[in-house]
Amino acid sequence: RASAILYELFAEVIAPDEQAAREGDYLAESVRYMEKKLSDHTLTVGDLAARAFVSPANFRRRFGERYGCSPKQYLNRLRMSYAQTLLQAGYYSAEEVAERCGFADAGYFCTAFRRYTGESVTQFRRKCLEK
Repeated sequence: RASAILYELFAEVIAPDEQAAREGDYLAESVRYMEKKLSDHTLTVGDLAARAFVSPANFRRRFGERYGCSPKQYLNRLRMSYAQTLLQAGYYSAEEVAERCGFADAGYFCTAFRRYTGESVTQFRRKCLEK
């Protein structure tokens, strides 16, 4: 009987930390989901928040606290990193890379790529081929 009471007390002491860990874990799960759904151009912060059962405002705030940027910025960084990998491979056109990285429009992808890297898709490819 004494051990049962001890376990109950222990569970009450540990429970707040476990709850905090579970609440924070939805952020890591959201990042994994972003990585998995990189090519989905319809993915929104609202979708991520709904999957985590929190409001979009709360999701943005907690995500920013943990990762130092907004969820949208993080997703764009993932997409650009993947785009660079695909472009380095040399097998895909800009249109194919745009589609695989979740951009509905290749023109917008090229503009976003230049803004992110400081060089055009063509310049980036040339630089990779020279190496």
